[in-house]
Amino acid sequence: MKTAELASKIIVQLKDAKDDGAVEALLDVSLKEMEASKISIRQLEEKLEEVSPLEVDSVQWMNLRYTRIYLRKQEELQEI
Repeated sequence: MKTAELASKIIVQLKDAKDDGAVEALLDVSLKEMEASKISIRQLEEKLEEVSPLEVDSVQWMNLRYTRIYLRKQEELQEI
């Protein structure tokens, strides 16, 4: 699967997450899939940056915001 396709699939799933726990669970699975596909966290972050708050509702925006925070933490852990 191409980077853009995988990132878009993940973002769609994140928008539908019920809460922060669901976002984390989805990201944990997605990060493993990304690693297997040789896709970096930064590439997903770039796709997230393309999403406008005008395109989503408030819950979806909060899910995507929490995703950015979670991904930054994961990047920091990888650096250690």
